[in-house]
Amino acid sequence: TRSFNMDLVAHKLYSVDYFLRRELESRFGPKVLTLDSTGAENIDRRELGRVVFSSPENLKRFNELIHPRLYKYMELEFDTLSHLPEEKRPDVVFVEGAVVIESGGASRFDEVWVTTLSKEECLKRVRERNPNLPKEQAEKRALSQIADEERLKYAKFWYNTAKPFEDNIKLVHKELERLKNQGKLRDVVMI
Repeated sequence: TRSFNMDLVAHKLYSVDYFLRRELESRFGPKVLTLDSTGAENIDRRELGRVVFSSPENLKRFNELIHPRLYKYMELEFDTLSHLPEEKRPDVVFVEGAVVIESGGASRFDEVWVTTLSKEECLKRVRERNPNLPKEQAEKRALSQIADEERLKYAKFWYNTAKPFEDNIKLVHKELERLKNQGKLRDVVMI
């Protein structure tokens, strides 16, 4: 099994894709640029997040820019994995991506798995990942995603994080066995 987190892939793209940085600067202003500890130009993710989540229009403009690049990166990764010798090829590739449905990307994957959680838990997780983020901005981020009911329309499998961890692990293992028994490389997005 192999996994990718689309947020982390985006962070990688910020550092290696010069044209992405230029476009982010053009769309959202020069404050989204910063220099890292080595003096290399990168994206100030805190500032970018503040601007992107300040309005639905900015979020839409950001997603239109980043998602094609993310999907291209994932296509290249899937292609690379599919050409590995069989003994090194993963049975399943998981992609963690919160806004795959919103971006129209669900059809790119063999299956969609959905994790549901309460709005309170979602807000708590946003705050844990971004402890210095003002509460108002954290709420905007948490509320920017579509409702679980909409996500579940796309789900081949889902579990609720309010249930005990051990119960969810059993469900996930059962689904992994089902996928492995299909005998071909599968890509699954978890949202």
